[in-house]
Amino acid sequence: MAQIHLAQHMLTLCAMLLVAVIILMILQKWRFPYTVGLVIAGLITGLASDHFQLFGEGTASIRDQINISHDLILYVLLPPLVYEASLEMDIRLLKKNLIPILLLAVVGLLISTFFVAGMMSWLTPLNLIPALVFGALISATDPVAVIALFREVKAPERLSLLMDGESLFNDATAIVMFQVMLGLVAVPVVTTSTVLMAAADFVRVFVGGAVVGVIIGTLISMLASCQVNNRMVQITLSNVAAWGSFILADHYLELSGVMACVTAGLVSGYYARTRLGKRVLMASQRWWSYATFMANSYVFLLLGLQEELLFKPKAMLSVQWLLIAVLVVLLARLLVIYIILPSYNIITDKAQKISSPDQFIMFWGGLRGAVPTALVLSLDPDFPQRGLVFNMTLAVILWTLLVQGISMKPILKKLLPPEAPTPKTSTAAVKNR
Repeated sequence: MAQIHLAQHMLTLCAMLLVAVIILMILQKWRFPYTVGLVIAGLITGLASDHFQLFGEGTASIRDQINISHDLILYVLLPPLVYEASLEMDIRLLKKNLIPILLLAVVGLLISTFFVAGMMSWLTPLNLIPALVFGALISATDPVAVIALFREVKAPERLSLLMDGESLFNDATAIVMFQVMLGLVAVPVVTTSTVLMAAADFVRVFVGGAVVGVIIGTLISMLASCQVNNRMVQITLSNVAAWGSFILADHYLELSGVMACVTAGLVSGYYARTRLGKRVLMASQRWWSYATFMANSYVFLLLGLQEELLFKPKAMLSVQWLLIAVLVVLLARLLVIYIILPSYNIITDKAQKISSPDQFIMFWGGLRGAVPTALVLSLDPDFPQRGLVFNMTLAVILWTLLVQGISMKPILKKLLPPEAPTPKTSTAAVKNR
């Protein structure tokens, strides 16, 4: 029976890859965002599997065979997406835009977290602590959604970097904030001392993760320099840097895995561009192109397959709370963009100002995806009001992907000037379009 059960799981994984490839081939003609198409395919596949036994009589539906978990997304699917994005990032351009990126990723996330928490605890049945947890996890504009989509719609280089950089650092901040808020669940009374300890822990986890990533990236780069022309060595070591930095920091050292993976990718990417030969560098880029294609395919199909949770009786009874969650998260994003960026424009020189069209694109492009899903799945079954938090999270994710994601391309065409430069596009981006 165990072998049959494994065979069904493997067949399901193969079927998901087949769906992803078919969707890719179809959407290339229409130039429709590939990741959004995968979510729609997941919705259709999940509904079809509920009404038809796709693998014969007596077998479980696709939903029953796929166990989407916190560890699957966080430790298997997220590292290659984060690492590949940081590999492609221009460090010199990142330095020039580091201030607005960090303002959005740190200050902006704090604003969003507390605004969402306050509004949700006021307008919905959520209590304060569950509302704070929801505010932290839903404020992450993660790279799975933003990076893939912005490359597909060919955003300008600086705008892409602002969104990419915010999403990468924002994920790290959100995960740390989520952990801090979870710690408050066990605290009977929140005092000034509790807040100060939480702030210190936040800094420790965030900075500590970055340090771990720099160390691992440096060590891996030194080891890789021993055989710069060996493709297998370079690709294998880059895999060690991506998954090793993330898992070591997050699981074993209790630091930020995303920050470790980001900084390891930045260090490794700088080394690769300055020391590796063109053939070896291209082979490495092709590998990461395929790794991100696989991860994107599974993440967005899995998100679509989770839609069934929204149609359970309890979720349908709370549909008004789901709509409020979507509106509050949109308003929080609006406040973050139109408070931080105009303030930044006041203190910076004219050449570095962020235009009004770019600000609106950054507001509407604040999609949600894998990171909020991973965080909400990590909540204990006995977490207070877990069901409502889960459904609110899923509702916001589906809204951002299916409404904001689909509408991004016409918005970009209307707001961006025709002569706007296109970003440096990785092999992954070419394959995803």
